[in-house]
Amino acid sequence: MDKINQIVSDNISIILISMIAVILILFIFLLVLINSNRKLNKRYKSLFRCEGKSLEDIIEKYMNAVEEVKEKNNTIFELHEEILSKVDTSIRKVEMKRYKAFDDVGSDLSFSIVMLDNENNGFVLTSIFGREESVIYAKEIESGISRYELSTEEKEVLDSAMEME
Repeated sequence: MDKINQIVSDNISIILISMIAVILILFIFLLVLINSNRKLNKRYKSLFRCEGKSLEDIIEKYMNAVEEVKEKNNTIFELHEEILSKVDTSIRKVEMKRYKAFDDVGSDLSFSIVMLDNENNGFVLTSIFGREESVIYAKEIESGISRYELSTEEKEVLDSAMEME
């Protein structure tokens, strides 16, 4: 025992320096662990925003939110399809031409306007302006063809409108 005491007393400074170095290393390690723990706590708190809730409750809440989004998405998709079907039957192609129907009438006061849907169904509206009177005609168009004879100007605007995309 005396021998051990003699060795310790001869090397006390080395033992103290070694112990201080170990304590410093452990202290640095403790600081690193505290910093890691803080970061982990921040992540935990951001994951579990509502205190007192379990992970299962939070997952269930998010799954319900996902289901609501899916339902809204399906509703939007159905509305989109409905709108597309209405767009196909709405007037999409419009063409107009102004012209002078009679030589003795000034300016281009007569006109022909055609309005067609995507399948070239619609009508031609023609206004003939004369010195004494003005007359308006409407002619139905089905698949790009009229049951009534079309004037040159009406044919021009119809052909021009049917070329539109």
